[in-house]
Amino acid sequence: SKSGFRVEDFEDGARALEAIPVLKPALIVVDLKMPGISGMEVITRVHEIDPQIISIVITGYGTIDTAVGAMKSGAYDFLPKPFSPDELRLIVNRGLERRELALQSQRHEVERALLKRRFVTFVSHQLQTPLVAVHQYLDVLAHLSDTPEAGAKKQDWLERCLKRIEEMQALI
Repeated sequence: SKSGFRVEDFEDGARALEAIPVLKPALIVVDLKMPGISGMEVITRVHEIDPQIISIVITGYGTIDTAVGAMKSGAYDFLPKPFSPDELRLIVNRGLERRELALQSQRHEVERALLKRRFVTFVSHQLQTPLVAVHQYLDVLAHLSDTPEAGAKKQDWLERCLKRIEEMQALI
């Protein structure tokens, strides 16, 4: 809280899990040894609720196996007790930076998909217009009679079709 963050604490993991949908935290700090639900279970369930929430595990029983288990459950980092306030601040700030980068990446992916959809719509429209014109030219050609003046018209209409097709090829 001295760093400007809103801090909530809970007596056990079950109460913390109940508060997650209401508080929508960016980051949680979880002790592995808690009454009721274990810290590992809390991390797993929080990750199911919102995988963007950063989980930091603290414990006085730090081993390599528990650190690996916490990371597999979705924890961002593992901090063995005793730790200094500066160590906690450093890990919290790094975790929040990681969350922000992940959220930015997610936003960029949504924007990319939207731009791709707009591009496909634009290109299909640009191709559809010349195709309609070519179809109309060919339809006129099919209905022209075989007279000397029709021969000149057919040549003109064929040239128009070829021009439209070249325009479509330029788009591709």
